[in-house]
Amino acid sequence: MIRYTALLLLAVLAAPAIAQERKPADPNLPTACEVRAYYLDKDGRPADPSDVKAALIFETKDGKTRTVPMTWTEAKDKDAEVPTCRYFALEGTSYRMAVGTYCTHGSALTGNSAYDKPFLKPPPVAIDPEPKIDPDKRDKALTGAGYFRAYLNEDTISELAAVPYEDASIQFTIRGEVKKTRCFTCEAGVPSSPCARVHEDLNVLERQLQAGETENAKVTMARIKSNVIAVPETKTNEAARKETAACCKELDESVQAGKTGKALTELHKLREKCDKCAEPADKKK
Repeated sequence: MIRYTALLLLAVLAAPAIAQERKPADPNLPTACEVRAYYLDKDGRPADPSDVKAALIFETKDGKTRTVPMTWTEAKDKDAEVPTCRYFALEGTSYRMAVGTYCTHGSALTGNSAYDKPFLKPPPVAIDPEPKIDPDKRDKALTGAGYFRAYLNEDTISELAAVPYEDASIQFTIRGEVKKTRCFTCEAGVPSSPCARVHEDLNVLERQLQAGETENAKVTMARIKSNVIAVPETKTNEAARKETAACCKELDESVQAGKTGKALTELHKLREKCDKCAEPADKKK
């Protein structure tokens, strides 16, 4: 009885530590990712998944692949949250798919809490068959819909990043016919410096603005602001850093207001300011 009580006490004392947020082995990577693929008809509505299978396929530059099966999952609640999705046409068919991810720094997938340290990023060239449709409305239409799901834990993410795999695709097998679409890039993890992250996100933001992806643009803008603030201050970049911050503020206001033309203008200004801020000291003399 005494031994049982001692073991129970140890379990109670250990519980808070287990519940705490986990720290990834690689600080540039999340500890958990859930990938969702919604199977849709030509009008973007959930389609019958009978005789349909899905898989997440990772690929290297030299053709090495790793397949992660995706399981069909019924939504538990009609009001359940839907991740921000990107939409793709399934080539050779009238079907579409929506793909979204939740990446976090904890074992529980409670939302996109790892925007600053992504693992699965949008590919350099956006593939969206209906760029002018409000993405927020499209995502809301998926509320309560079932989806194909792949879950990647910390060990799997570390293994995938270590290979490293360059791209990730969603592969649907529809009544025996295989359709694979590249949805993510994961080469080299994330840029190592705030300046590099700002440059990459400016490219993403530019594509989102041009495609009318308002809500996605706001999410990207939040990352840009965070990384502009994170740029280290030195004796040689003090003035450029202040100019960059002011330009970033103008861009943020334009994005939040939905002024695409002005936002694109401010984006190009910020890109120029970032270039100056990141210049080596010997070039500024």
